[in-house]
Amino acid sequence: MPFNIGHWIVTYELKQMGRYLDLLYIAIQDNQKHFYESIEQIARDMTTEEKEEFYQFHEDDFIEASRDFPRLLFSSFVVSWYSFTESHLINFCKGRNLEIALSIQDNEHYGKGIRRAYTFLDRAANYKIDNIHWQELKHIGKTRNRLVHENGRLTYSHVNNSPKNNVPVKALDQETVYLHVDSDLHRYLQAHNLIEFTGLFYYITPNFDYCKHLVDFGMEFFVKLYKDFSID
Repeated sequence: MPFNIGHWIVTYELKQMGRYLDLLYIAIQDNQKHFYESIEQIARDMTTEEKEEFYQFHEDDFIEASRDFPRLLFSSFVVSWYSFTESHLINFCKGRNLEIALSIQDNEHYGKGIRRAYTFLDRAANYKIDNIHWQELKHIGKTRNRLVHENGRLTYSHVNNSPKNNVPVKALDQETVYLHVDSDLHRYLQAHNLIEFTGLFYYITPNFDYCKHLVDFGMEFFVKLYKDFSID
């Protein structure tokens, strides 16, 4: 494939995101290690009863270090990755001056962001994004929207009042509850181990492996896109 500055930039920036992700993961691990070591150091000479009381007092700190901070940091990475991908895909279309001719009777809405780019590639360049890639992009988009607009929380009810968007799951006490999420997205989240019950709420909890998957997927997606347009 001949040299293309756009392809070089997107590849470089995805590799950079991968390095940033590795650094983020190390920082999370270091923070947890230092926190646990400091807690153990303080509790070293305590009696068993004192330790139990001490650990209970710091329960929220344990949860913060082990669950909340990683969830917040990896969620931010997912949002940043999606914005990066959306921006580069739109710029890819702009760089090729893709246009769709309209007639006076047309009243079409071409969507926004990635969906808009998909439509313009399809109708202006006669190019369809690989269906497996497209389905993945849609799932990531839905995941990102939940993280941005609902802080990743998946609400639920004890009554199945909307079968279309309710997925039955077993709670910790084996009671069946109904997550308010479409079944397709639920399967995707489960496949990537992204659902966690905190005791009160279900959350989408991005992790290091999923974020690495996004970097690898982004590389695969854009390499194919630029290769398919290499005649430009």
